Formats: sequence, structure tokens, C-alpha cells
Amino acid sequence: MIGYFKKNYRVFLSIILSFIFVFFVIPFFMTPGKIINFISGIRFSTFNFDNLFRLNFKSTPTFIVRNGLKPFPTNLPIQPTVLLTPSLGVFTKSIITPTPTRPIQPIKPTTYIMPTKPPKPSPTPLAPPEYLRPGTGLEDIFKKAGELSCVPTALLKAFVAQEAPGVLNWSDQMALFYNAYDWWHRVKEVKQVCAGYGYYTHTGLVAEDSLFAGEKCKDPFSPETANDTYSRVLGSCQMLRSYWENDFKEPTRQKLKVSQVDRRVLIDCL
Repeated sequence: MIGYFKKNYRVFLSIILSFIFVFFVIPFFMTPGKIINFISGIRFSTFNFDNLFRLNFKSTPTFIVRNGLKPFPTNLPIQPTVLLTPSLGVFTKSIITPTPTRPIQPIKPTTYIMPTKPPKPSPTPLAPPEYLRPGTGLEDIFKKAGELSCVPTALLKAFVAQEAPGVLNWSDQMALFYNAYDWWHRVKEVKQVCAGYGYYTHTGLVAEDSLFAGEKCKDPFSPETANDTYSRVLGSCQMLRSYWENDFKEPTRQKLKVSQVDRRVLIDCL
């Protein structure tokens, strides 16, 4: 028997090698994960095979400073992620390289632009040109009224101080406004009508041909004058309607050389 084995040892050795190759060598090479793990475990003093499969190449990081922010490296090595995916009983190694992220840049606030000089709107015209009366201000209006009526300016002021003292406190701008015809239709509120003496003195009510007609500027003098429909005293000179209509309206129109006059206009009344 021993002699038979010695004589045919090559046959038996071939059978044993075939079993080793079929059951060990072929499965080993058919499994990539086992080969990589096997080779990765082999380390030499000067070379690490593990780095070959991880693609972990080292380099010196370069730093960049932007907008005064903390520097950050631009070429740091990126560590890949290795996934073992089972497929038909065999684990397959996949390498996923992450995308590098950069720091979020701060949002710059919008620069506030200071406004330039405030606009100067065009002044609202006091009245149409044909409604304007002579005079550039309060004093000038009294002066021109004195010249046209042949009455000293001081005496005219004395009359007004007794009848309508508020007129002497008007600014030049107010005087020009109330010195133009039809101002009672250009007022914005009832107190402007009252300030220009556009109300009947006895009743305290705004005239019927004015804006805010019938509204009260003051209380009537007495219960008897509350329903006065005769005297109709009006204007800064407190002139009766009958005197104005019969004696002064037409001469005033001729003196001023205008088409329409009214006792509510400052120079007309003076």
C-alpha cells in the first residue's frame, strides 16, 4: 500500500492541490473585499498600503484671509467615506468623496444715504392776479389805504384797533391773503374765515356766500341779535351792509380800479 502511494504520489498531490485551489484560492480572489483588507493589513516601515486604497494624500494647507474673517485652509485633504455594500453575499467597498463646505459670508447692511437739502415747494398763489390788491405787507397795505382815502395811516389803525384788534397782529403773509378778493373761497378751515372777520358780528355766524357758511365763529351779542338779518355787520372795519351797498361799494371799486370789491377784503374795507 505504501509502495502504491509512493508510486502514484503525484496523482494524490494533484488531487489535494485541486481541493485547495477550488475551496480556498478561488473564493479568496472572487471576494474583492477580502483582498483589499488583506493587502491593507500589510504595512512596511516606509510605505503603508492602507493609504493607497484610501487616497489619503497629504499636503500642506494654504490659508486665505478674506474681509477680515478668521483664515480657513483651502486645500485640506478630504477624507473619503468608505461604504461596504452587500451584493449577493459579497461586500463591495465604495468610496464617496464629500463636497468641501466654505464658511457663510456675513450679509453687509445697506448703507443709509442721508437726504440732501429739503425740497422747497413752490408757494401756493394767494389768488388770481385780477383779485390781488395793492400792498406788499401789513404796513404797506395801511399806508396805501391811507393815501387812497386821504386819511392818516395812524387813524386807520386806531379804527381797526377798536373794531377788529386781531388784524393788527396779522403777519405780512396773512395780510396778503386777506387783502385779495374772494379769499373766503380759498380757506381750508373755518378758523381762517373767523380770523379774517368773514362772519356777521351780531350773530357770530359765517356769511352765507362763504365756505363753512352758517358755522359759528362766536356767540351772538345778545338773544335779540341772534337772529339779526338786517344790520349784517361784516369785515375788519365792521361796516353795516346798508352803508356799504349804498355809499361805499361803488366809490371803492372806482378808487381801486377793479371789477369787484368786498368789505371782507382788507384794503377795500379801509
